[in-house]
Amino acid sequence: MIGFAKQLTTSLAELRDGKKVPSETPQKDLKDLSRLMDIPAKDPGSTLQIYADRGATVNVSLTIGSTEANAIQNRITKEIETRKEPEQTVYNRALMYWHTASRGTARKKSGKAVIDKISDQPLTVLIDDPEMRTKMLAGKDNPLLIGFLVDVEVMYVAEVPRVYRVLKLYEAVEEPTDDEQDD
Repeated sequence: MIGFAKQLTTSLAELRDGKKVPSETPQKDLKDLSRLMDIPAKDPGSTLQIYADRGATVNVSLTIGSTEANAIQNRITKEIETRKEPEQTVYNRALMYWHTASRGTARKKSGKAVIDKISDQPLTVLIDDPEMRTKMLAGKDNPLLIGFLVDVEVMYVAEVPRVYRVLKLYEAVEEPTDDEQDD
C-alpha cells in the first residue's frame, strides 16, 4: 500500500508542478488520475489528502487543493489530446475538386482540395501514386476547373478532418458544355 501511495503522490506532484508526463504512462492511468481529481476540482473548499505511514514513520503525505486539482485535470486533458492518433475513414467515389494545386510530380503533397460531403474547408491532399498524381494535375486541362471522382482516406485529428489521401482515381468530371446543358 505504501508503494502505491508513493507512486500516486509522485505522479500527482509531477502533474501539479508541471513536469513532463512520461510517455510510457498509460492513458488509462491518466484518466484514473483525472477522475481522482474530480471532487477537489469541482468543490472550491475541498482538498485531497494522501497519507501513508508505517508505524511511527510517515512515508507519504500530499495535500491537493481545488485549484491544484483543476490544474492537474487540465494537464491530463492536454496530455491525452497530444497522444491522440489521427482517426482515419475511407470514402468511396467522392467528388473532389482542387482549391490549390501543385503540378510538381515529385512530391506526395499535391495542394489543397474540397470534398463537400466531408468538409467545405480545403484540406491538404496526399497522392502516393505518381501516375495518379500526374493524371490529376499535369493533364492538358486546368485541374482547378475539373472535379475528380476518387476513393479517399480522410485523416482526422481531434475529430476534425485534416488530410485527404487519394487512394483511387475513377474519372475526371468536367462541367457540362453549353451543348450538353441544353439537352
